[in-house]
Parts: sequence; C-alpha cells; structure tokens
Amino acid sequence: WVEGDLNNFDYLMILNKVSGRKFNDVLNHPVFPWVTDFLQQYSGFRDLTKTMFRLNKGDRMLDETYTSAYHDYAPHHISDFLSDITYYLYHARDTAKEVLCKHVRSRWVPNEYPVSMERMYQCTPDECIPEFFYNPSILVSIHNDLKDIVLPYWTANSNEFVKYHYEMLESPNVSKNLHHWIDLIFGYKLGDTAAKQDKNVHLSLVDDHTDLRNYGVVQLFFSPHPHKKISRDNMLSQSGSREDVSMSWEYVDISKEAIQQNAENESNDFLVEFSQEDLYKKFNVHKFKKVNFLTTLDHVEKILTHESNISAITEKGIGTYYFGSVFDDIKS
Repeated sequence: WVEGDLNNFDYLMILNKVSGRKFNDVLNHPVFPWVTDFLQQYSGFRDLTKTMFRLNKGDRMLDETYTSAYHDYAPHHISDFLSDITYYLYHARDTAKEVLCKHVRSRWVPNEYPVSMERMYQCTPDECIPEFFYNPSILVSIHNDLKDIVLPYWTANSNEFVKYHYEMLESPNVSKNLHHWIDLIFGYKLGDTAAKQDKNVHLSLVDDHTDLRNYGVVQLFFSPHPHKKISRDNMLSQSGSREDVSMSWEYVDISKEAIQQNAENESNDFLVEFSQEDLYKKFNVHKFKKVNFLTTLDHVEKILTHESNISAITEKGIGTYYFGSVFDDIKS
C-alpha cells in the first residue's frame, strides 16, 4: 500500500479482516473513514487526523466525558464504536422495519432517519462503512414511507454516487492523509499517551474488557503508520482499479448449496468459491472488465458460472485478480 501497489479500499478491507471485523457481524462490522461532507463535489474533505467523535462532539465534550465523575468506568472518551444503532441507521433503507425497531427505536418514525448523505455524515460520531463505497442498494429504500436517501446534486443516481464516493476514497487528498486515520482506528493512537492526547481513549481498551465482540477496537500497529507514496503513476493506477464501482457486491454467509441454487436462478451472475473460508462473493459480470477482491487470498479454488464468456483468472498482486473474458482484452 505504501508503494502504491494496493489501493486504499483493498488495504482498508485487509486491516478490517486482520482485526476481526467481518460482514454480517453487526457488532464487529468493517469500518471505513468518512472522507467528505458531501457539500461540494471536489472539496469538503474530512480531517483524517481527528476521529469522527472529535469532529462531531468537539474537544470540550470529550474532555467532560473523560473527566466526569458520574460514570463508574475507567476514564475514556469513546464508550462504543460503530454500534448496532449506527449500523442499522446506515442500513435503514434495505433493512426490515421489525429489525430497525428492535435496534434503533421501538416505534417506527421514518422522519427520524437521515434523509440525505450530507445529514448521514453529520448525525453520527461513528465512522463510515464500506457499503457506501460500492453498494448502491444501501441508498434505495424498500419502505413505502421512507424515501430513497437524497444524494449530492452532482450524482444523478445511486450508481453514480458510489462511483463518486469510491473515487474520493482513492483521491490524492485522502491517500496522502489516510495513514493518520489508520493510526487512530487501528494504530498507535489507540494506546497510552497518544490516545489521551488525541482524545481517542476507548472504554473497551481500558476497562479490562476481555470480550471484544461488542463494539471493540483492536490495535494492530504500535508505531506511526507510514504514509502512502503519492506519484502520478500510482495514482493513475489506483483510479483505474475499479472501472465501474456500481458492481453491487453481495456478501452472503449461507451454504454452498443455497449459493449454487442462486446461480441457477440468475444467469448473469457467477460465483467464486474461496478455499480459505466460508465466504462467498457474488458479482454481476456483464458490466465489468476487472474485479478487486476485498481480501488477500492464496488462490481461487474454482468458478461456478453460467456465463460462458468467463475464460480465465490471472493473479495480479496482493488480493487482486483479473477476470479475462471476451468482453475486453485485459493487459497482464
């Protein structure tokens, strides 16, 4: 990643995986940075040297939380991290009302859910989730009384939005500052003096917490993370790593038999089975030239496909594979 051979999206997914975060785990879902406030198309970048808690609540409130005498816990600034409430707030438009009422608010009041991406960014001190960078369906409501989320005016639809959002994540501005965010979320600024100075002391790390399944953070690095080397060549390479991010990736934690049945019902999809874990990824192939996997893999065991045009797989770097097909020639 430092040398520019791995894009920001894939590297963040690797860090999430190593720290134990995974899809379909509400209490330990992968976490990504909010990178823009959505007020203007190519500005309004978020300050990645501060946590969203600090940006949202301010230093004074966090100091009061740390020093207040009313709580019975060890001094801390942050009590939980990407809670189930925030997760379902983000997923309000593609989650059943019964589930939302269980986790967010017992009474269904559609107007209490953020109406726009701008408001979504403003309303929570939690970080973002990967779905907002690749999955347009998270923006489209399944509820008659809850409208689709309002997008920035320069994106015409949900597909355009996730493509734009992904491009912002891979932009030079974010790339040159992302190591600061990694220090806060996965790195040395979770520990000791640095955490206190940056108002980033997590309760789960200071209260003898032994079960990190509930909103826990995991420190992966104990010294400052190196910055990404930014050059014209690697920025061009990163910007072209996913040519149409509206690929609608689906993470399903179900049986092999169920996935095979799904493949039989949807002729435009193909499935890849990984040998390392019971995780299956489904891709819509007719739109794309290449696909970046979200995790490092030793090899792909086999392809289950009803799309005869898929002809070959060639490994290209850590966690990245190209799918050769008759759609387009892909340079190796």
